[in-house]
Amino acid sequence: MSGKTKPGPGTTERPILFNGTMVRAILEGRKTVTLRPVKGGQIPNERHDQIDPAFCWSAIGQHDRRYGFNVFGATERECARQLAEYGRCPYGRPGDRLWVRETWQGPLVDDSEQRADLSWWKDRSRYQNSAHCAYQASGDSCELVDPDGDIQCRWKPSIHMPRWASRILLVITDLRVERLQDITEEQALAEGAKPESCDHARQACAAIVLPRAVRRLQSETPGGIRLDSHPQHRLAQRSPGRSDLRPRRRLAPAAPVSIPCPMR
Repeated sequence: MSGKTKPGPGTTERPILFNGTMVRAILEGRKTVTLRPVKGGQIPNERHDQIDPAFCWSAIGQHDRRYGFNVFGATERECARQLAEYGRCPYGRPGDRLWVRETWQGPLVDDSEQRADLSWWKDRSRYQNSAHCAYQASGDSCELVDPDGDIQCRWKPSIHMPRWASRILLVITDLRVERLQDITEEQALAEGAKPESCDHARQACAAIVLPRAVRRLQSETPGGIRLDSHPQHRLAQRSPGRSDLRPRRRLAPAAPVSIPCPMR
């Protein structure tokens, strides 16, 4: 596939869904962290039947009849650290790569290419690359001409995006399991949340800026993470790998954002 690099030995590529807001934050350089909920038995739980205090908290590290195992800890944080280090994450381990699925349309063949190749509609596989795709997050047009000559304007859902249409490739650099309530302003900004001005008059800077950013973050996160329903979440630190962005769609990185808060 044009513009794609094969993963190295021991490296795995997996798809990951992002909505338009998150994709724009990635392209602008504001989003370097993503949150996904820890589900089921992988959520650390306190065990009251344990005599040894080192095993008071437990979580399922891996579901498998033969190779399944649990992780333990004296505290919830210790158990969460063990889960992040040894547990199986559905999105991979540090070094693995994630290719982004987003709302798209393609392959799209422009008029000049159609004139140069009159039989383009018989085999469109040679146009299956990100350079011949449109992306809703970038404000592209999804107008296309179908084989019958009719003009169609419709987007394809992100869940149906194949690997060849993905333009963003990310590399996992770190994994952590933490409570969503423990999120800091720095982490919220790294997640792509936009800061809001402090309410100095009411002396409620921390109470206004962070919760609103987190609530917006919850509404923009796939799966609808909520503070009260999913106390544990995975926090995957990632760096951008090879990306197939066309120059006209590449956005300049945003400047670092600081939130002045003298009332703290």
